[in-house]
Amino acid sequence: MNSPTQTRQPRRTRRPARPPAQAKETRQSPVIDKIGFRVHEAARALGVSTASMERWIAEGTMPSTKIGGVRLILRKHLEHFDRVIARQQAS
Repeated sequence: MNSPTQTRQPRRTRRPARPPAQAKETRQSPVIDKIGFRVHEAARALGVSTASMERWIAEGTMPSTKIGGVRLILRKHLEHFDRVIARQQAS
């Protein structure tokens, strides 16, 4: 088949396609299909610490409901609070 004078060309391989670059997460309004958020989810949506969220719940600043041992913050309360924070930061 191959004679000593013939050299074999290296086989060309295709590189796998790169996945599309993912956009960086930005703080957006927490409008999602969920009705309620757990404390850590609500904190992440607002860009604050879980400790701050728990403090606001304890102070009564952030309304929440406990269902089956899980503390939930309703989406409408989270959206309202997000608008209040945005207004305070704009001032």
